[in-house]
Amino acid sequence: MNHFETLEPPQRALLESLITWRREKATEKFGAAAVHTYGSRLLLADSQLSRIVDCAQTHKILSIEQLVQETRWRREWAEEYGQSILSIIAIHFPPPPVQLEVQDGSTQSSTEATLVARLAHCQLNSSSR
Repeated sequence: MNHFETLEPPQRALLESLITWRREKATEKFGAAAVHTYGSRLLLADSQLSRIVDCAQTHKILSIEQLVQETRWRREWAEEYGQSILSIIAIHFPPPPVQLEVQDGSTQSSTEATLVARLAHCQLNSSSR
C-alpha cells in the first residue's frame, strides 16, 4: 500500500483488518499455493482496498451495491464476500444513525426512536395492569 504511512490510526486499523481478511478469504478461495505465488490481491486489489478505506470514513459504502459501485469489484465476489466487508467497515466506522420522521413531522435518530418505542411499550404495559 503506497499511502499506508499517511493514514490516520482509524483508517490504518481498517486497512489492516481488510488485509488480514483478504489473506484469509483468498487462501480459502484459491488455496495457499496460489496465494503464495500470486498474492491475496487475486481476490481484491490494493487499489480496491484503498478505495474502501477512503469511502468508509465518509460512509459511502453501506451496501453491497455501493461496494461494487465504488470499487468496481466483481459483482459475484461482492455478493459472496461483501457482507463480511461491510461488517468490518462498520466495526471501524459505524454507520450514522438513521433519521426517522415521527408523526408530528419532527425527526429522530433510530436510537432515539427505539428508546421512545420502548418507553411507550413500558407505559402501555404498566397502565394495563
